[in-house]
Amino acid sequence: MASNYHHLPKELIVEIMSRLPTESLIRCKCVCKSWFALINDVISDQTFVAKHLHNVNSKISPSSSLIYVDCHGRFSLLTSFGYGDYDENDRIRCVTKALNFPFGADDVDSLCHCDGIFCIIYSGENAVLFNPAIKESRVLPTPCFNIICLLETGFGYDPRANDYKVVRFGASWVEGCFKIKNVAEVYSMTTDCWKEIEMQIELRGTYSDKKVFCKGVFYWLVCDIDYFDAVLSFNMSDEVFGVIPLPNDLGDLQTLGNIELAVWSEVVALCFISEESEDPILYLEVRMMNDCSSGAKGSCCWVKHLRIQLFEGRFYPRIFWKNDELLMVGQNTDEWLVSYNLCSKKIRNVMVHGAVPSWLGILYAGSLVSVRRREQA
Repeated sequence: MASNYHHLPKELIVEIMSRLPTESLIRCKCVCKSWFALINDVISDQTFVAKHLHNVNSKISPSSSLIYVDCHGRFSLLTSFGYGDYDENDRIRCVTKALNFPFGADDVDSLCHCDGIFCIIYSGENAVLFNPAIKESRVLPTPCFNIICLLETGFGYDPRANDYKVVRFGASWVEGCFKIKNVAEVYSMTTDCWKEIEMQIELRGTYSDKKVFCKGVFYWLVCDIDYFDAVLSFNMSDEVFGVIPLPNDLGDLQTLGNIELAVWSEVVALCFISEESEDPILYLEVRMMNDCSSGAKGSCCWVKHLRIQLFEGRFYPRIFWKNDELLMVGQNTDEWLVSYNLCSKKIRNVMVHGAVPSWLGILYAGSLVSVRRREQA
């Protein structure tokens, strides 16, 4: 049976393989020796890797996965395999799988994801790039600065240089005197080294886990004391920071936890729940970022995209995990995790077996992108 593919044109075989989920393609290597050799040959071709990644990012497969942390501090993968994957009670069925990081998960300070690669920042400034689908990891070299107060880290793809980069920034001691300065540095996967970059803006406020990467730019939601007041951006190609003010009509919606930074249809969006003062009915509102190619202050605006009356109960938006499906977390309700379809306005409970997540929010799709150094390849 395994040898029946030989009568097919190689171009057709490659096209079929480029549409398979990464884990399925890797698993097919175990079928027989000829499949093992063929798949190894295909996935070593960078043109095929790029095509496969394009198909993954185009969501040809209906499955959706995200990373969550359970109440025991374990990182796991939550996967829904299709739009019709419902049980007899119309609940979305999901499977969970433990995610084993190269150096464990006990001291993880920050976690970012791009194109199937995780950037894991451990306490003590240790950092690792890890692709779990192909079981490859790379320990990053020692950074330029000993940052005494690391504010944030970001990870993403630079389309201009065809490179993956890590950016970190915070406060560091000025050598030779008792002064503190704001510093920033960027790691390039191609050069395998860190370099200092100019910190063009003043760092203030605090940073939460509300952060996303979209089209070559990384975004962090910044709060000033108790209120979110801006989005900090970093352009991976130009290696410059920008500040994007939030809409000035949010009012007290900016309280912690009631607003989420997300990516919807390849556009950065603000999602939040609002209610009229004289009306207990809840509304889901989505604002889309517009005219923001550079991420510079003053070049972006927020467009009101939709406002939908919600169901009873209090839920908070977390992440778009399917095309028009918004994953929401319940508070003081029997259902702690639900998926809301913005088109049909239908809500479905999400079935998760095991421990209830204490944190979730990173959309994941496996890829064949290697993180090995050139001498390891």
